[in-house]
Formats: sequence, C-alpha cells, structure tokens
Amino acid sequence: MPSKHDEEGVEGTSVSGALSAVTDTFRAFFRIRKGDGAVVGGVRVATAAIKRTAYVVADYWLAILSAWIVGFLTYRGLGFWQIALVMWVYDLVVAFVFLYANEKSGHDITLAESFRRAVDELHRHSKFTGMLVLLGVVLRATIWDGPEQVVIFFRKELRTMFRMSALLVLITSGQAIFWTWIYGLGFEGVSELVGHLFR
Repeated sequence: MPSKHDEEGVEGTSVSGALSAVTDTFRAFFRIRKGDGAVVGGVRVATAAIKRTAYVVADYWLAILSAWIVGFLTYRGLGFWQIALVMWVYDLVVAFVFLYANEKSGHDITLAESFRRAVDELHRHSKFTGMLVLLGVVLRATIWDGPEQVVIFFRKELRTMFRMSALLVLITSGQAIFWTWIYGLGFEGVSELVGHLFR
C-alpha cells in the first residue's frame, strides 16, 4: 500500500508537470526562448497583444459591415441564396486579403501561427488536452473568427497555395450560409418589432 509520502510525491510530480506544460505552452505561443530576458519576453508579449487587438478591431468592423450587407439585401428583397452568394464573395475576398497580407508581410496579425505553436507544445505534454484545445481553436476560427486563421494554422499540412485556397473556399462558403441565416433572423425580428411599434 502506498505511503502518504509516496502520494505526496505523485501529487507534486503531477502539479510540477502541469506547471511545466503551462509555462512551455506560454513560451511557445509568444516565441520566448529560455535564454530570453524579461525585456525581450515583454516586447514579444506586447507585440502579440498589439497584433491581436488590431485583428479583433478589424474583424469587429468587418462583421458589422457583413450584417449591414445582409440587412440591406434583405430589405431590397433578395432571396436567401442570393444573399448567401454575395456574403460568400465578401467573406472570400476578406479572407484572401488577410492571407495575402500574412504571406507577403511575414506578420501574422491573426496569431494563428502562435496558436499552432502553443497547441503543438501542449500536445507534446498531453495529447488529450492538446486535441481538445485544437478542436476549440479550429471551431472558433471556423464559426466566429476569420477562416483565414484555420488555413494559416494548418499551413504545414496544406503546404501549397492551391490547397490553402481550396480550404478557404470551403470554409467561407459554410460561414456565409451560417451568418446569412443568423443575420437574416435578426433582421426579420427587427422588422417585425418596428412593424408592431408603428402599426
């Protein structure tokens, strides 16, 4: 039967392993090496924060514009699939602009590359946890954030621009249908409310 000392040793090892996983994942995300000082680490964290903030702000305004497009086209009497087609072209153009900027500038404001490094490091410590986080990152990027994040995230597997473009086309088509439906429901609700108020 294991002694209390043995149990404490196992618990200490597991806590130490968890802390090591968190620390290594943090370092991988911000690309901080063990030899880097506090200043270098701080600069890299600040740079990542600035990039993410710029991306979130841009994504926020682009989402507002997409909602306005759906509302305007619905008001003009276009059908669901016509609006979805317009939204697909819009989403595709936006995603390609982000992807092109990433490829040409070498600066990933989406931080998809950072998420990939972090997930790979986490997967090295715990395959199960790594897979859960991977699923969460991909689902969020596919549904809520820009689909270009998924493409950049899986760059190593996709390898060629043709495959990256094909995946982008696939994700944006699904995203366009989903958000056309969501925005359409909102527009119909607002229209009914206005109609009741002024009836």
